[in-house]
Amino acid sequence: MGYIPFFLTLGGFIMLFFIVVNSTFKNKKQRLVWLSGQVFTIMYSLDNTLTQPTSEKLDEVHVAIESFRRHKEDLKKANPEVFENELLPTIKSLKLAKAAYNQLLEEKPYSFIAKIMGHQPLS
Repeated sequence: MGYIPFFLTLGGFIMLFFIVVNSTFKNKKQRLVWLSGQVFTIMYSLDNTLTQPTSEKLDEVHVAIESFRRHKEDLKKANPEVFENELLPTIKSLKLAKAAYNQLLEEKPYSFIAKIMGHQPLS
């Protein structure tokens, strides 16, 4: 009976750590999807010829950043004030959130849990 409580406590701690880390990754993914949606919304308000994505997937993060890079000059000419005050801070937040997500995936205890739970780094 001496080691059973120790192993139960250790197992509970490990399970709780897995749950917290998985929840953290899910929240970061939701924030990335939300920020990419905001970027597309602002870009569409500046230029109606751009298409907005219909799905809210994590793949849209890369599409949003690439679309911004391609149409940066056109969007700046359309409305410089909205570009500077709304679009640039949002795209910077998106890039920072993406970098933070990828950095968290590379750290040792989190990378092990991310592999088990199926979280992939963003390109």
